[in-house]
Amino acid sequence: MSQYIAPLGIDLVIPNGQQYSNIITATGSFTAGASDGFGYRDAESIDISAPQALPEQVFIQVDTGPVGTPDNFDNLQVAGADQVVSAGKAVTIQAPAFRQIRLSAPGNVGGTRTFKVNKRCRV
Repeated sequence: MSQYIAPLGIDLVIPNGQQYSNIITATGSFTAGASDGFGYRDAESIDISAPQALPEQVFIQVDTGPVGTPDNFDNLQVAGADQVVSAGKAVTIQAPAFRQIRLSAPGNVGGTRTFKVNKRCRV
């Protein structure tokens, strides 16, 4: 069995003047009740890479509830600490067992923030 790394096909983006990024589901980006299919359901792990210029730490938030309900997100914790992404750093999430993921800044951002997302799979 071999492992491969592939771009998820969707970036996590916090738009200028907003606090939260778009939502990616296990089956892809959720829009108007449908998914685009670029999800992480086949991933053993997910890598999120922050831009080099990022003035704030950003929290990773996940939700195990039904897709399309953005009010149920909680900060992802690893060993009892909130998982954050900092400037120029990458975070790996092992064995994603949630239905949705997004990023949350501490407040509204003063410029668009784009985070690259890759998945690691076995074939």
